[in-house]
Amino acid sequence: MSKMFKVYTDLKKQDSRTVYLFKSGIFFLCLNEDAVLISNLFNLKINHLNDTVIKCAFPCNSLEKYLKQFHLHNIIAKIIDINNLQTYTTTEYKGSQNTEKLINYIENIDIDKLSISEAYSTLEELKELVKIIRG
Repeated sequence: MSKMFKVYTDLKKQDSRTVYLFKSGIFFLCLNEDAVLISNLFNLKINHLNDTVIKCAFPCNSLEKYLKQFHLHNIIAKIIDINNLQTYTTTEYKGSQNTEKLINYIENIDIDKLSISEAYSTLEELKELVKIIRG
């Protein structure tokens, strides 16, 4: 049994109503009964992860679109990052991703090369990123 499937079955035992989305590379994967539900609702293709586990997937860059549809269908979803097996609510995940963008942006600022107007623009951009994170 794969590590991802074990995590999935353990999570489903705790809360069978939640749909679990596994972030794997540039896709979010749904497994077994979650895959069937999501496939039926959104017309996504079902594939086999192995001989006993089915999956369906959608690209990470479509997350916001699908989360809106989940909300319209009263579907509760949680995201599992398979790299660290961390489970996030969708709000926590989006906040985490936005925080990561902010940190990367700050790390890549070369303050020795900024003019005064560029420094001001940078501060404005940082302010906007913080607003996004805070919601």
